[in-house]
This record gives sequence, structure tokens and C-alpha cells, in this order.
Amino acid sequence: MRRFFSTAILILLLAASATGRQEASGVSIQDRRAVVSATAQIIRDMYVFEDQANAMADALHAHLDRGAYDSLADGRAFAQRLTADLRAICDDRHLTIEFNADATPAPATAPTEGSPATQPASTISPQRARMAQFTNYGIEKIERLQANVWLLQLNEFVSLDFSRDTIGAAMNFVADANALIIDLRRNSGGNPDTEAFIAGFLFDQPQALSAFDARFDGSHAEFLADPAKAPGPRFGGSKPLYLLTSEFTFSAGEALAYDLHACKRAVIVGERTGGGAHPTDLQRINEHFAIRIPIARPVNPITHSNWQDVGVKPDVEINADRALLAAHLAALKALPRDSLPPQFAASRLDQIIAEKERELATGAATSQP
Repeated sequence: MRRFFSTAILILLLAASATGRQEASGVSIQDRRAVVSATAQIIRDMYVFEDQANAMADALHAHLDRGAYDSLADGRAFAQRLTADLRAICDDRHLTIEFNADATPAPATAPTEGSPATQPASTISPQRARMAQFTNYGIEKIERLQANVWLLQLNEFVSLDFSRDTIGAAMNFVADANALIIDLRRNSGGNPDTEAFIAGFLFDQPQALSAFDARFDGSHAEFLADPAKAPGPRFGGSKPLYLLTSEFTFSAGEALAYDLHACKRAVIVGERTGGGAHPTDLQRINEHFAIRIPIARPVNPITHSNWQDVGVKPDVEINADRALLAAHLAALKALPRDSLPPQFAASRLDQIIAEKERELATGAATSQP
């Protein structure tokens, strides 16, 4: 009997916990109206393109007026529907409505003047910092391939406040490579300052990268790949460089590929990227809702454009799971014979190239994105 009551109490506690979670995620019709009104105003004020901003704001109000949100009492479902309705007008994958069942207090201080696009990177939460450390600040792998071709896999560009030393050490480690392959196939983006810092190790002279132009305050933020700010040994700007991409490659990961390709510093191998160029800012809507909103437009100094919607088109188009093999083969063929030590005969390089060609021809890919 005692075991029965213990089990019953446990079931009641679990049910109460589930009910509490359900209630915490619920939003009233008044809340939904307030969220739509605030979201529409933020979009009108801040979204990177004014005409699209107005169209999205008008669409939200139209959906609300005809009762499209009347049945969406669950906060997460409501946020997902708002996101879908916004993207139906403007297919911008950076644009997202977020819901948090735990109330977020209003900021204690007024926001800093100036555009978020021109501000230093904001401090990330302790939880996010711990995750960044856990994932080694986006550095997934460093591997030496045949003929001293090195592979560096970067899955994220974490804020330099946390990642500078680790990224610098990784770039120093691959500096003596005869050729370098940077794997961006799983790179979801991150901080543009980190992109610029990495690029500084890949040039001999300063190189302007894509700048950010914000509509809502007219601000302009420039980014520079500056070898002088890349401490320690550098790979430099003359040796063969290859970047691997996939359809998953997004945002700042695309920026590195786009910028290095535009100035003819790198060969892109793999798939066309996701097509998300606009930098974002996270704006609080109320205590439970926030919007991640694109606020600026990248402008590359060479192309005078960016990769929004179209992605970065590779020089060598191949399935992502075969991109590393194709890039390694291309790097081997590009190696200057005088870069090889006397102990490594040119005939040995020819043998490796022939092996890689056979492997690529037979479809026996050895790498996964």
C-alpha cells in the first residue's frame, strides 16, 4: 500500500510539473496582440530593407485582424507561426521570433547609442561561454594530410573575447603547411570580428572584407583582414588555400568563403552555401518573446554585393561528403615541386595524386562533412 501511495504521489507531481510547463508556455489573446504590435514596430524600425519591413509588418497585422492567431495559445507555436509568416514575405533565414517560458526581465540600463552592427560583440551568457569552451571555440579538427597539406575544421566563429587565443594557436599550428584546407561544411556562422581575425593569418597585406551598412541608423562598419593583428606564424597569402562548403554553411561561415573568393585568395570546393548574409541583433519584445532581426547589409568592396539568398557558388561543385577528397587532390596538384624536401621524391607525389584520382573516380570518398 505504501508503494502504491508513493507511486501515485510521484505521478501527481509529474503531472503538476507538466501542467506548470504548459501554463508557462501559454499566451492570452491580449498577449498575442501586444506581441504582434511590438514585433511589427521593431521590424518597421530596424529590418535591413524598408519596403520588405513594411510588407512584413502589414502582413502580421492582417493575419491578426482576420483571426489567424486566435487558436495559438501556446507560446512556442505562436513564435513559430510568426516566424513562418514573416519568412513568407521575406525569405530571410536569419529572421526568427524566439519564445522563452522563463520570464526575461527588462534591461536595467538604456541601450548603448549607435547601431549594434558597429558595436563591440556583446557579452554572452555564462552558459553560452561554457558551451563555447566545450566545443573548443568552434575548432573541431586539425589534421595533417599527405604531402604536408593541413586540414582545419571550423564549425563556428565564437566571439574573440573568448576564442582569440585558441584560434590564434590553431592558425599558428597550420602556418607551415604546404597547402591549407579550411573545412566550413558544418559552419553555422558567428562573429564577423572572428572571421576577420582568421582571415588575417591568410594574407601578407591588409585586405578589406565585407562591410556592414545598417538602414535604421545609417551606420557603416568596416572589417579588415590585417596580418599585423594575427600574432605568431602565419600561413600567409601565397600558398594554396581551399575552403570546403555545403548547403549547411551559413552566415559568417559564408562570409569567409565569399570574401576570400572575391579577392581570389581561396578556391571554394563543395556545395552552394545557405545564403544568409544579413547580420542580426536580438531585440526584446516582452518578457517571453524576442526577435532576432537582420539589421544590416554586407557590401563586399570588390563585388559591391553579398551572398544573401544566392549563397556562395563553389569553384569546384561536388557533394559535400566528397569535397575534402577533391580539395586534397587539387592541393596536391598545386604544390610547387620545389616546396618538397629532397627526401620526398616528386615521384612519390605523383603516386599520391594517382591514388587520389582513382579514389575520386570510383566514388570511394573518405571524408564526411
